[in-house]
Amino acid sequence: MFQISRDHKGLHVTRRADHLMYPHELTTFRHAVDVFGFLVQQNERLTPLDWIERIESTYAASTRRDRTTAAIRAAMIDAPIAADESAPRRLSCACCGAVTRGRQWHNQDTGYGLCSTCADWITARHMQPEELERTYGKRGIHFDLPA
Repeated sequence: MFQISRDHKGLHVTRRADHLMYPHELTTFRHAVDVFGFLVQQNERLTPLDWIERIESTYAASTRRDRTTAAIRAAMIDAPIAADESAPRRLSCACCGAVTRGRQWHNQDTGYGLCSTCADWITARHMQPEELERTYGKRGIHFDLPA
């Protein structure tokens, strides 16, 4: 589990890697650290749930508070990233233009994904699996779906 702490050098936060978070969650999380970091006292170490509880007890319920605590959960709590629950749909391959079946990935233009042929070609030629996932989503969830 990740944590947030403060010492004589400042605030220290451990969290999930950038590429494992949606961009809007990462931006909100960074803002939360800047704005709500003062709730962590000197020489104190908090779990994410303790930090969330402190934020919720200090501030009235609001959509901003809810977005902030959701971003902290996404960044700091060791839970697997939920698979996109949306139904697979028809997409155009961003590489070759072929029609393919998949789920929209936040890093692709709306209506575009990756076909399995191009995914194999890209992996075999020049792209590491981590970069492929960061760019096109998870194989079997966002592209190259089982029949």
